[in-house]
Amino acid sequence: MQKKMFKVISPVDKGNGSTWWMRCGSAFMNADDSINIYLEALPLIPSSKGNGVKLQLREYTAEEMRERAERRSTYSMRNTPRDPNGLPTMGEPIELPTRFDPSAVPARNTNETADVPF
Repeated sequence: MQKKMFKVISPVDKGNGSTWWMRCGSAFMNADDSINIYLEALPLIPSSKGNGVKLQLREYTAEEMRERAERRSTYSMRNTPRDPNGLPTMGEPIELPTRFDPSAVPARNTNETADVPF
C-alpha cells in the first residue's frame, strides 16, 4: 500500500477579495497514522480576519501523483552518463592519492602582516 502524501498550502488574501493558495511544503502519513510535515516556506502574514496563519493539508490526487512521478523520472535521467548498454553510470573513475603528502602544499609566508581595521 502506498502511503498517503499531502501538499501543505496556505490561503493568502490578495486584497481585492480573492485568495491565492501558497504552496508551503509536503506531508506524509506514517504507519501509525501520524503525519510528518515538511515546510519549505512559512506564511508570516495572518489572514485579514485576524485569526492567525492557516495551514491546510490536501491529499494529492491520482493525477497529481502521476504528474509527480513523470517529473521525477525525467530528473533522474538528465545529464546522466550512460554505458554502452544505455544504463546510467557514475562517470569516469578518478584516481585518488593513497595518502596525504604535506610537501605538495605550498609554504605560507609567515612574515606577512594583515591590515585589519580596529
